[in-house]
Amino acid sequence: IPDTYPRLDRPAPPLTLTNQLGETLDLAALRGRPVLITFAYAHCTTICPVVVHDVLEARRALQDLAPVVVVVTLDPERDVPSRLPAIARQWSLGPDEFVASGPVKEVEGVLSAWSVTRARNPDTGDVTHPRIVYLVDDEGKLVYATSGGVDAIRELARRMQ
Repeated sequence: IPDTYPRLDRPAPPLTLTNQLGETLDLAALRGRPVLITFAYAHCTTICPVVVHDVLEARRALQDLAPVVVVVTLDPERDVPSRLPAIARQWSLGPDEFVASGPVKEVEGVLSAWSVTRARNPDTGDVTHPRIVYLVDDEGKLVYATSGGVDAIRELARRMQ
């Protein structure tokens, strides 16, 4: 990644949803820890499993930074809060690794606040969306966005220290 890779350096948009433990996940409450945020959905069989895997692998390579992982659903119609424990198992989420959902309007609001473009196929329910990972620093500032894999996520996380 070039040294000129753009830093966003702006306050992270709000993100308050329900996690797989049935608890409120509020990004503001995670201040003090860096956060890796991505967007995926359980029924996806193409890019979502890869993105989730890459974020988890990057997190594990960054143990000294102890980042939190948040995966926001792109499919709140099917990835309802009661299904989140099963989704967390599907994606092999561990401690400090969360999947988040909530009422459709709330999730749509979060996705819009984070500028996540998406289009739902009404026939299949599949969601077309970009591969994106946001890196939020321990002060709650949105520092980087990347569509890269494990190495890019890891390098950008180290740069935002």
